[in-house]
Amino acid sequence: MDHNDHSQASDRFNINSQLEHLQAKYVGTGHADMSRFEWAVNIQRDSYASYVGHYPLLAYFAVAENESIGRERYNFMQSDKHLLDGQEPALRYLNGDFECSHAPS
Repeated sequence: MDHNDHSQASDRFNINSQLEHLQAKYVGTGHADMSRFEWAVNIQRDSYASYVGHYPLLAYFAVAENESIGRERYNFMQSDKHLLDGQEPALRYLNGDFECSHAPS
């Protein structure tokens, strides 16, 4: 193995270890075994948190939906609670497309 091959192997190891560190530190970055549903829930949860945390976005949604800002904040926070119940929807193939419904408990 010459010097160039050794350098590429260590670079690859370094990049993988950095990625694993980020994935352990930040939940939303995902991991290799994460399902599409888990990834989508993370994206939606982070989006709702951003909407609640940034007043101009919250005001925009309130105006667009003709609701008070407090009601919009409450709605986003309630939606976030429902995302965290962890119930993955059942997917079934119907007429050339996937249909999503919650699996029975």
